[in-house]
Amino acid sequence: QFCSVFPRPRPQWEVMATPVKTGVVGFGMAAQTFHCPLIAATANLDLAYVVQRSSDSAKEKYPGVTIVRSLAELLATDCALVVLATPSSDHYEQGKEVLTAGKHLVI
Repeated sequence: QFCSVFPRPRPQWEVMATPVKTGVVGFGMAAQTFHCPLIAATANLDLAYVVQRSSDSAKEKYPGVTIVRSLAELLATDCALVVLATPSSDHYEQGKEVLTAGKHLVI
């Protein structure tokens, strides 16, 4: 016991029972090189969705992923965390949509 008032702190890297369903918006260089490999390699995260307007190349590299065609379509799913891998000029509007939908956000 940590003390009489607070319970023992959880280990910093304790694995959650259910990984967080994560969606990546965009599948350009940053998503392919950094975001998706990191999410796929992290035990607490599930790379569940990728937004690609016209291609299915993310599905080829990550067979378990579901391709959606728009941010609105992603926000209608059970995705809990959204990672924006889009041009920085789009971040404000997209980030506002994500937060308004009640999702967690990484920019």
